[in-house]
Amino acid sequence: MAAEEHGAEKKAESFGWMLRYIRSQGQHLGKAYVNVGEPLSLRQVRTDTKLATEKIAFEVLHRINRVTPITPTSLLTLALLGLGDRALTPAEIRSALDPLLDYVAVRKLPQAGTVDLAAPGGLRPALDALVSTKVVTRFTGGVEPVYAIGANQHLVAAYSRNRIIHFFVTRAITELVLLHLVRRPVGHPGEGDLGARAWAEALRLRDLLKYEFFFAAKPEFAEELRAELAILDPDWERKAAAIGGSRRPDQGDTPCPPGPTAIATGLAELPLLLGHRVLGSFLEAYMVVADRLAALPPGPVDERSFLEECIGVGRQYRLQQRIHSAESISKELFRSALALAAGRGLLAENPSDPDDVAHHREAFAAELSEVVDRVDSLRRLAVAALERTTAEEGR
Repeated sequence: MAAEEHGAEKKAESFGWMLRYIRSQGQHLGKAYVNVGEPLSLRQVRTDTKLATEKIAFEVLHRINRVTPITPTSLLTLALLGLGDRALTPAEIRSALDPLLDYVAVRKLPQAGTVDLAAPGGLRPALDALVSTKVVTRFTGGVEPVYAIGANQHLVAAYSRNRIIHFFVTRAITELVLLHLVRRPVGHPGEGDLGARAWAEALRLRDLLKYEFFFAAKPEFAEELRAELAILDPDWERKAAAIGGSRRPDQGDTPCPPGPTAIATGLAELPLLLGHRVLGSFLEAYMVVADRLAALPPGPVDERSFLEECIGVGRQYRLQQRIHSAESISKELFRSALALAAGRGLLAENPSDPDDVAHHREAFAAELSEVVDRVDSLRRLAVAALERTTAEEGR
């Protein structure tokens, strides 16, 4: 499946394939965990319209997400992905993992697994399990072992990570919103107050990612943002009040973070940054699609040939380090980006105003390029924090 996402043709499932599949079931594949979400009473919901049915479906999936347990494997792949091809020492992995474990504990997120990653000896068996399946490689020819995602295994690792990233999406969006406020401070032409701009940017990112994640309704989403700001800085509300932060009249409880200078300092000092790890691959894939659409004349696209072109351009961007996540090169993510573009009217068959469509395609590409640049900034901050940790350990 990973090979097909990278552009390979689907192999025929022959009799020989079936025999190999049956034999492979003799391997120990780990444990399965089954949780049951909070029941939803259909008697309390009207089901006479398509919209109501969709809302029920979203709510069911939202409740499933809430009880999906975080396993050691999924948490480790989250820690290892997002830093490009960089290999990490056990100490560096621990420096990325410990803040993640603290965050999971603060959020009281459901966990499962026989390995305790927080224990002093818990990391090695979890890494050994990933090495045994070739998802992770271990190099021992230097002064200490280093671990990295294996060759052509980024999508496999991402599959494990993606089972839990819904728990971290709002945190990742919060980081991108804060970086947006740093780059466009109060007084920027056409900009309103801090709280209104933060909320507008959060909603824009939420809309950009609506084909990837099941988001809560806006009031609940606003509360999630407030909770994430409280985790980042328990004193953020006092700081926001001190600089005169205001809120939109129609959004009385809209989060209003502190000023740009305090935000920039705070982000640089954070022990945990998740924006690049959680959202990097999605946004990079969307950027590839947006770039290719901007290069084409207005009108519909042939999906098959367009996806093949995106695979090739994605590989080019990867070689050029314009994208850093190998899992960004994915037909599934490219399809989602195309669906978003279609929803914005960028694939109209006979546009009444081709120049207007071309303009909006260019704006779409610019939007994704700017967001990906913010993701890259978060990645650089995370690498700098990692290097500080390594330097301290060296001393």
